[in-house]
Amino acid sequence: MIPALWSKRKVYSTKYTPSNPIVLDLTKYGVTTDFVGEIDIELTGTLNTGSGGIGTATGKTNPEDLLLNCTLTTNPVVATCIPFNNVSGRTLLVDDAFWRGCFRKSPAIVDNSGNVTVNTTWKLHFKRQGVKKGVEYGLDMTRYTSAILNLRFGDQSTLYTGSSNTWDMSTLTVNVYVHSAFNVNPNQIHASELFEQTYPITQSQSDFLINNLSPGWMYTDWYFMLERNNALVNDVLTNIDIEGGGRIWVPQGDTNANIIQKTFTLDNFDGSVVSPDDPDKNTNTALITGIYGISMRNNSGMYSRQIDSLVAQIISKLAVTYASGTQSLRLAGRRMVPGAVYKAPNKAAA
Repeated sequence: MIPALWSKRKVYSTKYTPSNPIVLDLTKYGVTTDFVGEIDIELTGTLNTGSGGIGTATGKTNPEDLLLNCTLTTNPVVATCIPFNNVSGRTLLVDDAFWRGCFRKSPAIVDNSGNVTVNTTWKLHFKRQGVKKGVEYGLDMTRYTSAILNLRFGDQSTLYTGSSNTWDMSTLTVNVYVHSAFNVNPNQIHASELFEQTYPITQSQSDFLINNLSPGWMYTDWYFMLERNNALVNDVLTNIDIEGGGRIWVPQGDTNANIIQKTFTLDNFDGSVVSPDDPDKNTNTALITGIYGISMRNNSGMYSRQIDSLVAQIISKLAVTYASGTQSLRLAGRRMVPGAVYKAPNKAAA
């Protein structure tokens, strides 16, 4: 039999269990010789949201924020890399949007609407889109003894508070699909990670400091998400400064947040997404509100041209405005160590 060159298959299925982690080792479900390009986590089924008093929306992304936490770890761990490091459903939605060049958001689950069909998917991308040699970011399972996916989901209170209805979410099903390639022989394979960190904003500052990003990486993608009472907002961030290693990558004092949103961010998307203050704005403006992205796709698609923190630590200073409520910065992004998983030996001279 001729081996397949690619495969898309379901590897796991279980009932939706809010607050109880779903933990599976992909190698126990036949994912052993795969060169994984993508993992899809699907939530599907019919949910009765009741007919009583409707609750108040929490401001979280509905329904994507039902996925509270996603982590994927490997054994062995290469270059301290955790391929998906403690990321939320909102981060996976934004990362997928930058990957695709458009938002693919699922319909919201509306309280007090009776039986509703739930069908949403979170995508864990390894293979990169729109960059140089994107296959080199894939997950080569032949190099690991285990790859453990840990998922934790929320309940009704994640999306609504004060509802008179009680949702029985055990009627929903979680499926895990793996998209793989075979007979892949890239010249090198990078250790790559999608990470997320949250910082509370309690006062207005011109130098809101982020100094806990570890060195030893190339930082290729940055997603600054500004939130008030869980919802993304556009009136908190006015400037982004990124510097380190004797270089200034994004300068301080330019009041550049707006232009970063309208250029670096929007340049990653097709015409379905525009900035909230764009004169040609359409019904999709809410998707880009509060999101400021700097992606490798903006900067030639070559990792060698990205923000270099392999030796020196990167420092970021933001100008933020505090207005009211609970404000925070959710910083997510991608970082990598070139050739850390595999690098082909140099060919001998003829």
